[in-house]
Amino acid sequence: MRLVFGAATDVGQVRTLNEDGFVLASTYGVVADGMGGHQGGEVASALALEVFDAVFDRADLDAMVLAVEAANTAVFDRARGAVDLSGMGTTLCGVAELADNCLGIVNVGDSRIYLWDGVELTQLSEDHSFVEGLVRDGRITKAQAEVHPQRNVLTRALGVEPTVQVDGWLFIPKTGDRLLLCSDGLYNEVTDLEIGAKLAEPLDPTTCAGELVAAANAHGARDNVTCIVVDVAEGAEPASTVEFAGTSGMERLRRVVGESSADAFGGEELDDFTAPPPQPVSAPGPVSAVGPVARPTNEGEELTVAQAPAKPKGFNWRVLAFAIAIFATLGGALGAIGWYARNQVFVGAVDGEVVIYQGRPEGVLWIDPIVTPQSILLSDLFDESQRLAVESNFQQPTMEAAKEFVASLQLRTGVTEPGDTSVTPSSEASTTTAPSVTSEGNPAPSVPAEAPPAVAVPSATP
Repeated sequence: MRLVFGAATDVGQVRTLNEDGFVLASTYGVVADGMGGHQGGEVASALALEVFDAVFDRADLDAMVLAVEAANTAVFDRARGAVDLSGMGTTLCGVAELADNCLGIVNVGDSRIYLWDGVELTQLSEDHSFVEGLVRDGRITKAQAEVHPQRNVLTRALGVEPTVQVDGWLFIPKTGDRLLLCSDGLYNEVTDLEIGAKLAEPLDPTTCAGELVAAANAHGARDNVTCIVVDVAEGAEPASTVEFAGTSGMERLRRVVGESSADAFGGEELDDFTAPPPQPVSAPGPVSAVGPVARPTNEGEELTVAQAPAKPKGFNWRVLAFAIAIFATLGGALGAIGWYARNQVFVGAVDGEVVIYQGRPEGVLWIDPIVTPQSILLSDLFDESQRLAVESNFQQPTMEAAKEFVASLQLRTGVTEPGDTSVTPSSEASTTTAPSVTSEGNPAPSVPAEAPPAVAVPSATP
């Protein structure tokens, strides 16, 4: 087996800076899509690629994963040491020829690896994004994911945390297979059907990569676009050369794997770089997963963490802050519900007795109203409009207004205070007899000799 590589990259139709990058060698290819404020994205992707190229020194999957972890450490440390690079990060995906005619594949973020087997297009890598998790859980469809408002939220990226968990697995190809490594600038513009059609054309890898980038540009290319096309060919020896399409691709390749890219990293060389100790990798199959990171949608935005990935040891203040924010939001929502449930006043009736409801009579969710009896019976109300208003739960603007309305009812029945059964002289020349007491102990309705002036009560239903 031998691998034939071709690559192309372009800034696209909207951006002014290409934050994508790639590295090619005779046996491996890697794509990185940087993100971060100012120059951060470009620095993050270039630094990650250079560290990967420097550390990956043996043909096994453990070495690939170690190289990605080393790249994460380098990007994280670089961002921590420079205010203008704070918050930068990058995705990374790579394919390498290993022993026994196997390919090693690594992935962090949402840059993708596809396989074209001559018949159909298959996505080999798994996007580490919020919406892709919803698709995998069956909560939304792939079509809905393409227009989801949170499709730019990643669940993993290099350089965001001091450690990163890497997907790494083995793949056994067959002669004639064609692999595609790309940044999201390609698949966000070009459909899987179009990608498959381009990969199916009898083009060399370099031309094919250039055609894919051109297709993204034809669709508007709102982001940087980078593609590596890898052909699995017959032969015992690997391809002796690698190729790339376009001047920007040549400059990017020279910058990443050429003599020195110290200028891209503020003069910092990698000679003294110490890689972290290797971690065991189980293959095939993904190694692990981590939690959500918001990808900037515009050039110049900083990379932000929506929910910090879980750290292996120690206390995580970001998790605490996130939990506090959640509880504060819930507390605010509960407070708003309680305010709404208690901030409405009605005059109604319970078991034939006039009451004031503080809150909706039927309650709100689990919150019942406060009910205050007013010692007035419905049967005491000889005014039909008043009785109908009370029976239909007459809403009042304030508690004071409700009390004034009850006071008007008390005047109509001859009761001045709740529970008061004394005789009240009328302001007019009328006499009122003291009410009798029923067998239940409630005051019987009083019968005025001459009705006092009527109190106007709206008859509209509250």
